[in-house]
Amino acid sequence: MINQGALALTATVLGSAGYYWLLRNRGEETRPAAWKAAGVGLVFGCGVYLLPILVIAAPLYAALHDAVGGGHRHKVEQRVEEEAPVSGNLRLQRAQDGQYRMSFFRSDDDISSQVFEHVRDEDDGITVAFGEVADKGEDGERIARVAAGVVRILLQQRLQPGEILRQVSRSMQDDLHAADTLLDMVVLHVDPNQQEIVIANAGHPSPLLRIEKAIEAIDIKGLVLGLVADWRYDQTTVSFPAGAEIVLYSDSLLNASQYAWDGPPALARALQQRGDVDNLTDRLLAEIPAGQKTPNVSIFSMQTGEST
Repeated sequence: MINQGALALTATVLGSAGYYWLLRNRGEETRPAAWKAAGVGLVFGCGVYLLPILVIAAPLYAALHDAVGGGHRHKVEQRVEEEAPVSGNLRLQRAQDGQYRMSFFRSDDDISSQVFEHVRDEDDGITVAFGEVADKGEDGERIARVAAGVVRILLQQRLQPGEILRQVSRSMQDDLHAADTLLDMVVLHVDPNQQEIVIANAGHPSPLLRIEKAIEAIDIKGLVLGLVADWRYDQTTVSFPAGAEIVLYSDSLLNASQYAWDGPPALARALQQRGDVDNLTDRLLAEIPAGQKTPNVSIFSMQTGEST
């Protein structure tokens, strides 16, 4: 192990000698040059000695700062209920983050290959990213973990949804090519003050929006991530009043016919039954004929405020 004191002393001597040589070459008198060089060397040595302490202390301070609410990303504590089995290998997790009520209904088979991150900002808006790796094996799990880390960093920067997708695509291109797999993703940002939602899509199924009993598919398209590193992703802005509900779902819902489901239309019918995010899964499961196998699907639903 490197002796930190010896390293700092060496840095002091080398710093002093180097600065003394520089001053003498510039014509500085011997004694003033020596005093100045000694001072610079001492500062340099102290910096080298304290650097490891600063490296350790900085992330600890940041973590403590966030823990006591200094980051102001969350105005109220997020409440997350335990995941509970629903049917077969499907599980349901509900969460409350300020005015946002969320429900995540997903299969055990899908979880390891999915990317799901969300963060609230100081204006009480919320940004959500939901993606899925095509490969369901070990490579898919690894890609999903790496992508989740990239997305988590980008969400903190308050970028527009289209820009988040562009940067994820650029960051993940080499990993995706090496694993010979695909990653789709949708990113959305809710602005409760403007009562609107901004959405960008990279090859993910079209989100469903419910306002009262009207259901609309937000049909915005974009390349799956990693095909073109700097692809510019379009985004669209739609109304999102209090009580509206946005629903994201995995590709597997599009192939749910093998389970006697008709996929997105079944989801739209469940949404039209009004209700709220807390009982969407009950309404959706009621669409499955008795005795039929429950499909491997993942569905994320978010509602804001109260219905008028």
